[in-house]
Parts: sequence; C-alpha cells; structure tokens
Amino acid sequence: MRITRSIILTLACAVSGVIFSSCEKEPSKTPEETPKQETVSLKSTDNSQGFTLTHDKDGVHGTVEFNLTAKLSNPVKEDVTIKLSASCAGISSSKITLTPAEVKIKAGETSSPSVKASISDWSEVAGTEEEKAYSVIVKIASISGAENVSADTKSTITATVNKDAKDNGSEPEPEPEPEPEPGEITVSLATTLGDGYNYRTDENVNFKFKFYPKDGTSELENPDANTVNGKGDQDLARNDGLICFEVDFNETKNLSGLYFQHWGNVYCPQASKIYYSDNGTDWKYIGTIENGTRDTYYAIFSETLSTRYIKYEMTMPSANGRIDIKYFGLVYRNE
Repeated sequence: MRITRSIILTLACAVSGVIFSSCEKEPSKTPEETPKQETVSLKSTDNSQGFTLTHDKDGVHGTVEFNLTAKLSNPVKEDVTIKLSASCAGISSSKITLTPAEVKIKAGETSSPSVKASISDWSEVAGTEEEKAYSVIVKIASISGAENVSADTKSTITATVNKDAKDNGSEPEPEPEPEPEPGEITVSLATTLGDGYNYRTDENVNFKFKFYPKDGTSELENPDANTVNGKGDQDLARNDGLICFEVDFNETKNLSGLYFQHWGNVYCPQASKIYYSDNGTDWKYIGTIENGTRDTYYAIFSETLSTRYIKYEMTMPSANGRIDIKYFGLVYRNE
C-alpha cells in the first residue's frame, strides 16, 4: 500500500508540473523599428556671400561666385542624389551657373562634393540706373535614392549682390580739330570798313542758302525765311549749339570780305571759320575770325577773292548759350 500511494503522489506531481508549465506566457516579440527620417540641408563653404557690382555707361560689371555643399543629418545605407536650383529676381535663371547642378551623397557619408554658383552676365539689370540690391538664392529642387531622406525646405543659400548707381561720368573732351592751313588768301577781323569799301545785303534774296546746326540739341529757328536770306523779318537763331551755312551766289563774285551782324553781343559766336569753294563740295579754308563779343564786324580778305560759294561755320558759342545771326553781306571794293 505504501508503494502504491507513493506512485500516485509522484504521478500527481508530474501532472501538475505539466499543467503549470503549459500556463506560462510565451515571451512577446519585438515589432520591427521604423527607419529614422533624415534631412538634407545646404551649407555655405565661403566666409561671405556679399558682392558689389559697378555700373557705368558701358554696362554692369562684376562676377559673383560662391561655394556650397549638401549635408545629410546622419549617414544612410543608400546613395542620396540632390538636384539644386538657383534664382535671382531681375535676371533669368539661365544666367546663373551651378557647377554641378546635381550632386550625390554616397551611402555611409554625410556630405556631397562642393558646388560653385556663379553669375557673370548682369546685362539684364543695366536698365536700372539707381543703386539696388539683388539676392541670388540656391535651394534643393529634389532628392532621390533613399526613402527615409527628405529636404530641409527652409535650407537655402543666399548671396547678397549690391549694384552701384550708374556712373554716367563726364564725356571726355573731344580732341580739338587741327587748324587747317590757310591758302594764299587770308582773312582778318575789322570793326569798321575803310574808305574804298562797301557792303551789300540786298542781293541775298537771290542767293541759295543752306542753313544747318552744329552741336547742341535745339532746332534752328526760322531756317527757311529769315533776315539772313532776305526772305523774312526774324533772325536765324538757336537756344544752344552753333549755326553754319553755305551760300551759292549763282555766279562768281569778286569779294573783298564779308559782313556779319548779330542781335546783340551776348548772342554772337566768339569765333567762326570761313571757307570758299569752286564747286560747292570741296572747301578751301581761308581763316578764323575771333570776334569775341562784338555783334557787328567784317571779315576782310588779304586780296580779292573770286568765288561762287562761301561757307560760314561758327566754332565758339555765345556768352549766354543762345546764338543767332541777323545779317550777312558781301564786301566789295568801290569801283
């Protein structure tokens, strides 16, 4: 009996051990971890992105160059490809060069090769004469190659470009025209006519005059009918610049000189050149009359000049800018 009871207890303990062990919980399984999201941002590799452009009559001058790189927050197992874009208000994006425009961050690394942004053609802003600041902005256009990598949308590189106001500068003084050599006949200034001379203006209405401006911007006043050609009662005048004319007498004249009168001493040229021609095309220089502020004077030839054509060319402006010629006449020796 004792043996039998012992066997029963042993079996009972074995059964209970099986029951207890079957009720124990299985260990919980750890879920797969979601990959961490990494970001790409842009970093400048230059100390400064401040630039200055000069602006003059020939255009806008200056080159803008700066360097940058793409940075990954942490290494990833795949290559990451980054495409870049650049813009600047006021110029076309095609004027901005990115070298290269696409870079790669290799697997296990956090930095791309360097990128150079540059602009050398600023012709599109040459129409803006005042001082102005421009911003050249480089940003990430797209990212590919790794699912858990995105762009930092706030990450841009901005270079500030200050364009100077346009400097129109002062135009260089033109080289003075060489004084032509006078021919055999020369000219001299006279304020009165000596005995044996007279002048006439009444013939002018029969002559052919060609009036034209020199220098300045204003138009000729009364170019068709004026007191010079005898067809009007107003002088030939301009508000600035000089006045020239050519005259065809329709026949050869034997001249001792020329007569000039202006409205007043502040309106007369201070110097003028005299030419003559045999055909109205090829002109021969006689000389220069430096009359200063005299409003009435004579250009007397050294000897009688036989010619059909005379050209008068003002070379020095009047004292107050406005200029005129009121009367022109031919000087003859008394017969």
